[in-house]
This record gives sequence, C-alpha cells and structure tokens, in this order.
Amino acid sequence: MTTQQKIIRNKVGVLELAQHLGNVSKACRVNQEPGRRGRREGGGGNGR
Repeated sequence: MTTQQKIIRNKVGVLELAQHLGNVSKACRVNQEPGRRGRREGGGGNGR
C-alpha cells in the first residue's frame, strides 16, 4: 500500500465516522486530525 493510499484510507475512515456521528468536527477530533479543527490552528486548508 502506498503512502497516498494510506492517507486516502484514513480520510475515508474519518468521513465514515463523521457520517455515523453526524458531525465532521467530532470525527476529526476523535481521529486527532491536525489542521481540521479550525482555520486558526493552521496546517492545511486553502487559505480561504
């Protein structure tokens, strides 16, 4: 499995959890996804 496949697999898992919880932010916190908790924390995003 390539690094890219591992990243995609993890993101799919987060999305499935988000669907189950009904909340993307909670799913990201559970999976400790840095940069997914808000724009102020930096790391990720497209600068909008």
